[in-house]
Amino acid sequence: MPGTHARHAVVCLPSKLIYKRPLSERPLHIEARRQVGHWKCDTVIGASHKGVVVTMVERKSGYAVLEKVVNKTSELVSSAIVSNL
Repeated sequence: MPGTHARHAVVCLPSKLIYKRPLSERPLHIEARRQVGHWKCDTVIGASHKGVVVTMVERKSGYAVLEKVVNKTSELVSSAIVSNL
């Protein structure tokens, strides 16, 4: 029957990174964006977890580098970051 399929809830779990520092602890000289060379890296997950884009943005200039990787493994993400920076 159309329209009677079950919907799946999205569950967000807290981060399990032990050594992760909060953004509030970012040094003030980096937050001020006076120097070129401080990069922010992140990942964007595609729909249905099909594909990942690694984003690297230089904080002062706003220059962005994007690279698509097959999945979000630490090896692929770190390789994309190292090869582009």
